Amino acid sequence: MAARVDSLPVDFVPFAELNVCGNLMRGGKAPFVFGEIVPLLVGKNTHAKLWLSAPKDTTASAWIDLIAGGEALHNEVKILLSEDQRVTSVQFRGQPVLELRLPSSDSAELPFLDLRPIGLNIFGENDVLNVGPHTLSNNLFNNVAYMAKLGRSS
Repeated sequence: MAARVDSLPVDFVPFAELNVCGNLMRGGKAPFVFGEIVPLLVGKNTHAKLWLSAPKDTTASAWIDLIAGGEALHNEVKILLSEDQRVTSVQFRGQPVLELRLPSSDSAELPFLDLRPIGLNIFGENDVLNVGPHTLSNNLFNNVAYMAKLGRSS
């Protein structure tokens, strides 16, 4: 079941800092929320724990879990961990979806993100993030739950 604003996974512990394509979030929960659904969570453990959900169709009325707690739940999702477990790469149907780096125990970076292959118009790399029609670059989000909210709340 996709993570929701009012019911995040019990084992989710956010990083103190999450850099998403050059946009820094401090003290937040997740980079994006779509209506009441949180499609991407980046949590910490001995290595990063990811949760990733995708809309089943263009209406986004139903969602499917692709990754939960760092484990692939869909046969077309591939999770690659570096030998030291500080870099995680995710592919969907052979296309890169994200790269996650852990520069410290309480910070994470997403220098590459492309959620278009899973049906969300969110993509970016290095210092530019595109969320729908908006471009974010070099922003600081302090103590906000989410960097961007898309869609409508129910």
